[in-house]
Amino acid sequence: MNDKKKVTFVFQKARKDRLNKNIPFAKDMFYTYFSFSEVAETELIEFGDVPQGRRYKYLWKFENSIRSALKIPMYSLYLTNKRNFQKFAISDHVILGTNRVATSCFPMMLAIKLLNKKVKFTFFVLGLYASRPKYFILRGIQSVFYFLLFSLTDNIIFIGQGEYKHALKKSRFHKRKFSYIPFGIDVNFWKTECTPSFEKKKEILFVGNDSSRDFELVKQIAKQMPDYKFIFVTSGIEKEDIGDNVTLYSGTWGDPVLSDLELKSIYEQSKLTIVPMKETVQPSGQSVALQSMIIGTPVLISNISGLWDKEKLVNGENIYLMDTNNVEDWVNKIKHLYKNENELISVSKKSIETVIDSFSISIFYENVKKTINF
Repeated sequence: MNDKKKVTFVFQKARKDRLNKNIPFAKDMFYTYFSFSEVAETELIEFGDVPQGRRYKYLWKFENSIRSALKIPMYSLYLTNKRNFQKFAISDHVILGTNRVATSCFPMMLAIKLLNKKVKFTFFVLGLYASRPKYFILRGIQSVFYFLLFSLTDNIIFIGQGEYKHALKKSRFHKRKFSYIPFGIDVNFWKTECTPSFEKKKEILFVGNDSSRDFELVKQIAKQMPDYKFIFVTSGIEKEDIGDNVTLYSGTWGDPVLSDLELKSIYEQSKLTIVPMKETVQPSGQSVALQSMIIGTPVLISNISGLWDKEKLVNGENIYLMDTNNVEDWVNKIKHLYKNENELISVSKKSIETVIDSFSISIFYENVKKTINF
């Protein structure tokens, strides 16, 4: 008899593609899927294609109006079908990868609860409060929707401290369901055996695609530093917008042009990783910064409200924080660091220790397991 609990994970696309390829990859974006697979019977569901037919066409238009007017990222047609519903119904736990996935699962979650199925739902929050409708009445409708979503959910896990604190102020009724758990990366994959030799490293690295990245600032930094070499791994910047001092790899995590091993090699050869961002409570830049830190490449990042842990991330000790998005300030700081390699070496060592002690995927799993009472 199989006494293992059933845990179903739901994500957007690209996880199954990685699983099916015979290429080593980091487990970061699978969250705790692999750890739960060792102790539970796990299932992985991804966004599929929108079904064909007239009624689905009208439903897609309806959901598009929800996304546009209410700023709710609902894509339920990617997920709602009989097969997925049956997988939900026989699960002990359903873990939803992001709030976008959670909003898209809302119809099935509601049906499960109405049928009195004893399924526990958990979702991870990443940018839940990033978009608000323009008009007051639409903001009210959005708030009602999230109230209902929170009511259907057993655990709401914030992976950024700033967004967690913001949520505690915003929500009066569901605070007991909120938890802050620091995101963890696949330390075993990213950690390098190479001893950083900053004398040989030359490139300045930028990685990222989400809308909170300050792409314009990134371009201006490279433009004002023509004698420095940059590597951009992003689809948010066009080739015609950069100079000869920039090497561009135009891809996303879901549609990569580099394998994780190739990206790791780029981190290793870079002297500094820069993460300029617009102000947001979303913990943007988190995975990139942690990947760079564990490899020993220091990170220069915007000190946004959404910085994921302002206690453990200490400016000048294990990371560099920028309080402005003024291009001159960024250029001057980068030039200063290039002239002070001993400072970079010290931060490099501390950054590795910080990730191992606080931001590994194994610690993340143990905290999630405890939170959902698994």
